[in-house]
This record gives sequence, C-alpha cells and structure tokens, in this order.
Amino acid sequence: MPDANPASAPTRLPLLRDFGDWLSPMVVKELRHGLRTRFFTTALIGFHWLLILLMASVLIGTEAEMVNGTFWILAFVLLLGVLPLRGFATLAGESKDGTLDMLTLTSISSWKITFGKWVALFSQNFLVGVSLLPYLVARYQFGGVEIVREMVALGLLMLVSAIATAMFVGFSSQSSIVLRLFLAAGTLIAAIPAGVMIYLVGLGDSGDNLMREWLDLNWVEQGMVAGLIFGLAAYAVVFFLAMGASRIAPPSENHSTIKRLMMLAVVSALAIIGVATCYLGDPDMAYWAFVPIMFVTVLAGIDLMTEDTPRFPTVVLPFVKRGRWSQLSGLILYPGWASGLRLYLVLAGLSMALFAALVQTDSPEWADEGGIMSCFLLGPIIPLVLPWGRSNRFAAWWWTQGALVAGGILLISLCEVSRVRELGFIGVVTPTTAIFSGPAVGFSRAEYAFAVGAAIGLIWLVAALVKATAEGKAYRVLEWEARQMLNKPRTETTGGDSDDEPA
Repeated sequence: MPDANPASAPTRLPLLRDFGDWLSPMVVKELRHGLRTRFFTTALIGFHWLLILLMASVLIGTEAEMVNGTFWILAFVLLLGVLPLRGFATLAGESKDGTLDMLTLTSISSWKITFGKWVALFSQNFLVGVSLLPYLVARYQFGGVEIVREMVALGLLMLVSAIATAMFVGFSSQSSIVLRLFLAAGTLIAAIPAGVMIYLVGLGDSGDNLMREWLDLNWVEQGMVAGLIFGLAAYAVVFFLAMGASRIAPPSENHSTIKRLMMLAVVSALAIIGVATCYLGDPDMAYWAFVPIMFVTVLAGIDLMTEDTPRFPTVVLPFVKRGRWSQLSGLILYPGWASGLRLYLVLAGLSMALFAALVQTDSPEWADEGGIMSCFLLGPIIPLVLPWGRSNRFAAWWWTQGALVAGGILLISLCEVSRVRELGFIGVVTPTTAIFSGPAVGFSRAEYAFAVGAAIGLIWLVAALVKATAEGKAYRVLEWEARQMLNKPRTETTGGDSDDEPA
C-alpha cells in the first residue's frame, strides 16, 4: 500500500539537463556546440577504440616498449594536434558569419568571447586527458612504466595542450586563411619540442634521471620550479587569448594596457628571480628563469610591434584623468606600436641584465654570446622600419620575418653547396638573418658575424625610434582631445576658453 503522506516520500534529486547559471553564456554556448559535434564524438570514440586494441595487443605478445611508445604518440597527436586545431577558425568564423557583431551587442566583451571559446575547447581536451588515466593504470599492471612519472608527463601534456589551444584561438582572429595556415603550421612545429620533452619525461632512462634530479632539490626549489612552470603556462594562455581579443575588439577600446602591465610584471619577476638566484643561490637554477624570459620577451615584442595606433581619445582618457604622472606612464602603456617599442626596450633590457648576471656568476665563456642574444632580441623590430603592412601590421610582421628566416636558411644552404663561407656575411644586414650567418660562416667566425649583426641591428633600432617619435604625435593629439572631453562640461557652463589645439 503506497504511503498516504506525500511529505514522507523520499525526495528525488532533479536530473542535470543543462549547464549551471553560474557559467558564462559564451562558455555554455560553445560547450553545447562542441560536445554535440560529430567531429568530437567521432575522434573520441575512434581514439579509445585504438587504445583498447593497443592494450589488447599485449595479450598476443606485443612488447611493452612498443605499446608505451604508441600510446604516447597517439596522445600527442590528439591533444597537441587534432583537438587544438578546432580553434583554427573559431573567431574568424564568427566574424565571417556576422555573429561576432551580434555577440558584441549583447554586452559580451571581446575578452569574454575569446576566453569562452578557449574554455569550451580546452574543457573537451581535459575530458580526453582524464579518460587516459585508466590506460596508465593498465600499462602499469603490464609492467615497464612508473605511474608517478607518467602522471607528471600527462600533466605536462595537458599544460602544453592548453597553450596550443590558446594559440589557435588567438591566431584565429586573423581573417586571412593563408596567414592562419602559416601560423597553424608554426604552432604545430613549436609543439614538437614540447612533445619530445614530455616523451622523455614519461619514458626511458632520461625520465629516471629527471626524476632523480627533481628529488635532489629541496622543497623550496621544487616549489619554485613547479610554480614557474604553472605560472608561465597560465601567462602564455592569457597572452595569446588577449592577443586575439584585442584584434576583434572595437578600435575605441583599450585592451593593451592590461596586457602590457602583465608583460612587465612577468618579465620583471623572472629577471629579479634569476638575478637573485645568480648572486644568492645556485646559478644553475637561474637558467630556469633565463630561457623563459628570452621567449616571453620576444613573444611580447610580436604583440607590441603589431598594434595599430589608436584614433579615439577614449583610449587615453583614463590616463589624462589621473594627471601628469599617469600620462608619463602612457609612454609605454598607451596602445600602439610606437609606445610598444619603448616598452619592448625595457623588457629587452631586463632580459640582458639577467644574461649579464649569468655570465658574471656562472658562465664567463658566454660573454662572447652577447651578439646572438642581441640579434635574437632585436629581430622583432625589423618590420617596423619597412614601409609596407600598415593595413595589417600583424600579417606584415609574420610575412616579413618568415621571408627573413627563409632567406637565412637559403644562405646556409648556399654556403654549404658553394663552400664559400664568406657569403654568409651577407646575412648580417638584419638581426634575424644574422642568427643564420653564424652557422653559414663557420664556427670559428660565428661570434664575429653575430657581433656585426647586433651592431647593424642597433642602426635598425635607431631608425625604428625615429619613426616611433614621429608616430608619437598622434598620442599628443589624442591627449588634447581627451582634455577637451573633460573640460567640455565646465566650458559650456562657464564659457571659458579651452586649451589650444596642439600643432
């Protein structure tokens, strides 16, 4: 007999039929679309069928080393290539279909649009990564693997997958499919060294050596290294997403200042940690800061050198409101490549300061490598001086650097074929090609080629500074217009005169 009192009946939990209201509408929209696509479900099911067959092959005598290697190769292909590639046209597709303007009208900022797309894509990547855990346990039961080491390798793989997905989403803001194909190829090529490192961590004697070196560190050093890895991964994700968001944002919005403060904070922190480690701790640990700071600085340069100069006074209005000192900070914080060049010189100076500390405390023989480091840091400046690419500075930067890199590779090939090493000195005309001049002219004269390339790079820098000074007049006009906006209510009320317009 059923209970007559409905209040005493057990309460049933409602079924979860949709995402919670606390999630961003953009994330919900992209997750709904992504989880229902035939591509994701097909790739996920096919991937697990391959892994099941791979695990079953152990029963017929397949060697454990072959199974382990194939497992990681499949994981690399899916998490570093197939799944991140879905962000290839995510922003460009919205713009082409006309939905980007509709999203903007709903008060969803360009950052929320870009971040929401990345969260949706990486959530699916994370789901696939978590689904690999049973296979780690199964391979551990078969023998030949260390479960802790494999968990570390899987965690690193997910970090690199997050960065690769952010790169594809950020680069998808470019409308040119040819440029996006070029950037996608570069992203996949850049993922190869990261995949090799993860492979070495997860397999072989090298992984054992890395684990022993890790265990030899004290808990403070372990915490610093782990924090550095996670911090740089988070910064890389935010950097590439911010790059994409700034490209799709209305030109009257300022998405640059926050990015620049973040760049300055990260590079300054790396420089301080590295220099302090050189003089107060183990100089060998400073390389954990030196290698990232060089790449972070150059990546920042790519973004800084490709920003268009703003044409709306609302961009500089917050600086003008805060007075003279705030306007002075605008010399490096205003949007646009002219102020970006000044900030880049600050970042490059911090990187070279850490290099000088390493030379003084740990590697005096590196003093002669200052030329190649200077060429590496001066390379991003070259496209600023050239007259083309004003309509799309980002595309012009990549095509120019791609042409210079191709020219450097051809120069090395020419010197190898002709056996006339002196031809390699042709490459010193730019810092980018000077990096290839060193291998072209031979080991004995490489340092001289790098030094000459760095010296000529300073001439390129002076030319860029002259051009930036001329471009800087636009900031003064914007500041004057911003002051007029602030004084307009007062002048309309009192009838007072306004400031004279700058020449």
